[in-house]
Amino acid sequence: MARLDTYHRNYLPAAAFLQQRLATGQKVIGSAALAFQVGFDRVTHDDYLGFYSGQQPEFLFLDDDSQAGLDYIRRNRPDQARYVNRVLSGDFRLIYQHNSYEVYQRIH
Repeated sequence: MARLDTYHRNYLPAAAFLQQRLATGQKVIGSAALAFQVGFDRVTHDDYLGFYSGQQPEFLFLDDDSQAGLDYIRRNRPDQARYVNRVLSGDFRLIYQHNSYEVYQRIH
């Protein structure tokens, strides 16, 4: 039986896609683990996509855990859910999707 190796087959290609598009000084909201690929000074882990922090990154990097957190927000936090939905549908556009990884870029 072959191993899935989702790290090499799914995560690393998504992280590489993002890293190729990041310009100097641009920030990302994503998992803390992403910092190992794109730099600790560029990544903020923010489940609420800036609702509380006011962060306005150039990119969002979402994985299964991020999606589970967003699902929780949508079910249990109506004010934050409206904000998150607006961010994902109006402020950003999906530029990469592969299995459980999605990369969004801010619309200018």
